[in-house]
Amino acid sequence: MKCSFLMLSVLGLIACDQEPLDDSTVTEDVVLGALDKSLIDDVVREGMPEIRSCYQSALAVDPDLEGKIVVKFVIAASGEVSRSEITDDEITDDEIGAEDVTDCILDHVDGFVFPPPVGNGIVIVRYPFLFTPG
Repeated sequence: MKCSFLMLSVLGLIACDQEPLDDSTVTEDVVLGALDKSLIDDVVREGMPEIRSCYQSALAVDPDLEGKIVVKFVIAASGEVSRSEITDDEITDDEIGAEDVTDCILDHVDGFVFPPPVGNGIVIVRYPFLFTPG
């Protein structure tokens, strides 16, 4: 099954194809909804202090820790995040404390609440977070 979804990046909105879901976990048809990029950005921006605190805590252990993490998350029809995962991780390559950063970020992303998507479906988002020591 090939579905269209929107991928967010710092550079803008890009159309992509979703890889097929594992048939063993699909119990009904997937309905894709829509959510304006600015609404997604607003919710992520609200959660940035918590995301930054994840990184700041790891900097105490490793002051040179830096890199990019891309989080893929699914916004359910209710607006809640139904699942999340790290899809691109340039920060944890043998870095001390880096795994704590990714776990912490996922915990916070899982708590994001968005407006319900238009069309009463899901929205799949890929969101990059760039970290550099200040």
